[in-house]
Amino acid sequence: MQVRALLAGSGRDRPRRYRVPLGSLLVDRGAISQQQLREALLAQSTSGGEKLGCVLRQMGALPAEELTAALAHQWGCPVFPLDPQAPLLGCQGLLPLSLLESARAVPVYVSPDGHSLHLAFGERLDHSTLYAVERMLKCRTIACVADEAAVDKVLEELHRGTSEAESSFDTMRDPREIAWTIRSYAAEYRASQITVARASAYLWVRFASGRLTRDLLFRIRPAPEQATAATFNAAPQVLSRPADRREDGVSHAAETL
Repeated sequence: MQVRALLAGSGRDRPRRYRVPLGSLLVDRGAISQQQLREALLAQSTSGGEKLGCVLRQMGALPAEELTAALAHQWGCPVFPLDPQAPLLGCQGLLPLSLLESARAVPVYVSPDGHSLHLAFGERLDHSTLYAVERMLKCRTIACVADEAAVDKVLEELHRGTSEAESSFDTMRDPREIAWTIRSYAAEYRASQITVARASAYLWVRFASGRLTRDLLFRIRPAPEQATAATFNAAPQVLSRPADRREDGVSHAAETL
């Protein structure tokens, strides 16, 4: 079963290692000194897990553009000059907002022929999201890095601007229950095609009926042996702002591309 395989695969994922640690890269680029790096690492060790780039920025040792350029170099992709005030023409409604928030990414440019989409990440590249978007939109996805604060502002604007009722299941884990839910939604939407992919922290289901599409997300939970007692006791719930975006149940994402 595809759902079972995708859920099982999520437990084997491991964060990709950088070729060069960010601190060493910043020193090599001349953005900071060895002394500043030592001070930042010391501050980071007592910060409760704050990212090194944030610590350096708080110290006033690193401009935002230098951090963005270093992250782009680290991940081997270009920098996108994201302006939070500029409209993202042709990009609104393409992807579920919950998914974008989970990956800390925003779609920033769609080619005129609809064959490619630039996805800007503000924190780290999420390859599962890139592959899932390609599968769902049937286009090439191009990863880029944008200023993290700009990405966050765009996500906030998208969050404020959405008024559709969305459905996303937060605690459902059993593959049989998920498959039953997918079949129920498919019947309700009279879907002619169902596509399932894993993206970031979600199992993403897209229903297609003609040129209209609907999205449904299931948050991927940790395996039972990794879960805490609180997780075991949590009752299934429907999030207040999940990812089945609608205008009377209809999302026009497929028409934008």
